[in-house]
Amino acid sequence: MKKTRKATLLGVFASLMLLTAACSAPADVLSEKKTDPSTEQADTNLKDGEEAKEEKLVQVKESDLNNIKADIDTKAEYITILEKELKYYKEYTISMTNLMSEEERQKIIEKEWNYTLTVNGISFPTNGILQVSASDFEVVLSEEKAPYSVLSEEDQTAGKLKGDVQKALSSKMGETKIVEEEHKQQVVINFTDAQPGDEIALKINQALQEKLGFESTELIIRVN
Repeated sequence: MKKTRKATLLGVFASLMLLTAACSAPADVLSEKKTDPSTEQADTNLKDGEEAKEEKLVQVKESDLNNIKADIDTKAEYITILEKELKYYKEYTISMTNLMSEEERQKIIEKEWNYTLTVNGISFPTNGILQVSASDFEVVLSEEKAPYSVLSEEDQTAGKLKGDVQKALSSKMGETKIVEEEHKQQVVINFTDAQPGDEIALKINQALQEKLGFESTELIIRVN
């Protein structure tokens, strides 16, 4: 009877020990064994929300791209219409110029090309003599073609200076350089350290003289 009672007490004591150990287990261990369902649902909702935002952003970008493509197509079509219209007007104008007298047509041809001769931006006088008060200055011969033309290619060429414009102006002094741009070409001669009383001689060819309407092909710059 005593042995049985002793065994019973030992069993009860062992059960109490196991229960105590379970209750004293670390909180993080318990939490690992049991996950809160509400936390899992919140993570899922957040992920779905981010994916929805990305999908919407992609749709917006695709829509913008489609709008840009449509705009480009519209403008390209409009440009094509303008090019056809321009071609029609040009052909019509050429046919009209062919009906003009030679004198009238020549006036239009002359306007196709523009020639100027300047010193520090001041036009050279037709008498061929210019006075300057600067010690450093540049002489610029400019040949400029009209960017748009209604003339035939043959007539466009007819208005150009005969010969090479780069050889139309020369001087034994100064430093010469050529500047080329679209529809424009320049001969630039730079002079430095000129002294009062100096006379600098320039020479232009006869074709340029006629274009500019100068009295002579010999030009003089007088330094004051």
